[in-house]
Amino acid sequence: MQINEGRYAARIIAAVLTETSGDDKQPVIDVTVELTGNGLEAPVELSKSFYLSDRPDEYNDNKPEWAVSIERLKKLGFVGDNIEQLDSIIGFVGVAGVKNKTSKKGTVYSAVSWIDRENAQQAKPMEPVKAKSFAAAMKAKMQAAGLAGSSAPRPQSTANRPAQQRPAPQRQAKPAAEPDFIEPDSSDIPF
Repeated sequence: MQINEGRYAARIIAAVLTETSGDDKQPVIDVTVELTGNGLEAPVELSKSFYLSDRPDEYNDNKPEWAVSIERLKKLGFVGDNIEQLDSIIGFVGVAGVKNKTSKKGTVYSAVSWIDRENAQQAKPMEPVKAKSFAAAMKAKMQAAGLAGSSAPRPQSTANRPAQQRPAPQRQAKPAAEPDFIEPDSSDIPF
């Protein structure tokens, strides 16, 4: 099934421990998500798979896929350590991101790419000591590359200040120009 890419209201309605198809079967937790909103006329059910292999997840500091999946499932309400018992995430309500993908056969389909709480903070700040060290290293790189700007504080914005009343410009009166006057030729007047 294909729907528009974007964010949707999401509710988890089922979750099961299963495995992928094919010759190289991998354990996964398959979650069925009911999507609403964002122009849908009726709820749509799509699935999201959480992989449980030992392969490193290159997008998450090469942590094993299973560790990344368990962290994500805990954000959705998973409690305990028994992945056969997934009842704690059934009924989770939040938001989901949907992306369209193309199958090996060329068919376009929609898939849930992420699920999260409605107001979840997507980026967490760097630890203060690490941030300070990184900022100093970047400053040195920018100076070496000639990209460093002034470290002086920027002037405050005037966007929220009331506009200053300026007096209207004073115009100086110019003397009226004398009209060009040509004396009439009275020699051709017939009287």
